[in-house]
Amino acid sequence: MRGDWVVDPAPVLEAGILVAVVGNFVAAAYAVTGLETRYPDPVSGRTRARFLVAEDEELTAPFAGHRWTLGPGWTTAVIGADS
Repeated sequence: MRGDWVVDPAPVLEAGILVAVVGNFVAAAYAVTGLETRYPDPVSGRTRARFLVAEDEELTAPFAGHRWTLGPGWTTAVIGADS
């Protein structure tokens, strides 16, 4: 999955995990290794970020293939080490 995410990149870089949810299903989970670019989205006025990721099954296995319900209005969530 590639994409430019509307999210503050700092918490994602700190957490080190990017989880992509489609509907209520975790479609992909990646270990974040860095930030490729970030830029303002002229339509939404928010920042978009493109991350460098690697497959790390040990780190992402707890998330991949599971259902995950986000609160109303949420499209992304940041996973912290203590989550």
